[in-house]
Amino acid sequence: MKLILINGESKSGKNTVAKMMYEKLSRIVGEERVLIIENANKVKELAIEFFNWNNIKDEKGKQLLIDITNTGYNYNPTFWEEKTLRSILYYTETISPLDYVIIPDWRYENTYNYFSQNPLIESVKTIRVERPNYDNGYSDKIKNDLSEIGLRNFNFDAYIINCGDLEELEEKVDIALDMIRGW
Repeated sequence: MKLILINGESKSGKNTVAKMMYEKLSRIVGEERVLIIENANKVKELAIEFFNWNNIKDEKGKQLLIDITNTGYNYNPTFWEEKTLRSILYYTETISPLDYVIIPDWRYENTYNYFSQNPLIESVKTIRVERPNYDNGYSDKIKNDLSEIGLRNFNFDAYIINCGDLEELEEKVDIALDMIRGW
């Protein structure tokens, strides 16, 4: 299976890009052979179960997710990736083998290292989504958190500048997919 990791600051359009990629790849290989899965799924489940989080990423909710994520990584540097891989494997065992997995919330280099070194993953491609001059509304504390800025100097396989309408974004997704599908 091939893995696509999507990175970008909060509210840059990562999920929208992931959905567009899912639709395009599904038309090629079949819907059941493409999966979008967030690395933070288990983080969000814990936030809901133990903190009664309302699934809103306001300042307080975003900080809660960051704190839970950091707690997991302080315990084990691949804690969340192991949980994500278990979910991917469960899907492949119960529903269908996968050709593509899209992770739209990639935040840390250890995620890339974990998946790129995993023998179950055929290859990993990376995409950075940027939304220039957009204020996502978060405080400087969150905007400067490692989860937001930690991959700024990473050498991505493709870049998508999200500064137009959805039609323009879709064209950029097509170009990025063409760039990375040659793998």
